[in-house]
Amino acid sequence: MGVCGEAGGDPLLALVLVGLGVQSLSMAPSKVPMVRFALSLHSLAECQGVAATALAARTAREAMQAVQGVVHDDLRALV
Repeated sequence: MGVCGEAGGDPLLALVLVGLGVQSLSMAPSKVPMVRFALSLHSLAECQGVAATALAARTAREAMQAVQGVVHDDLRALV
């Protein structure tokens, strides 16, 4: 399964999508370095944990805040 559009270019959302089983992310070329960096910091198991964190939230805003709280510190500093 793949995702195309701006969603795949968001580094935090990319972690969630990969954790949900998405295998292909399409994005603007300018977004590739940051998404690559985000993914390089997290294993598949960690992405699955990030996805579970997002799914447990009641609202989209809470999901984003929760995801920001569990990602690698180096990524959190950039987003």
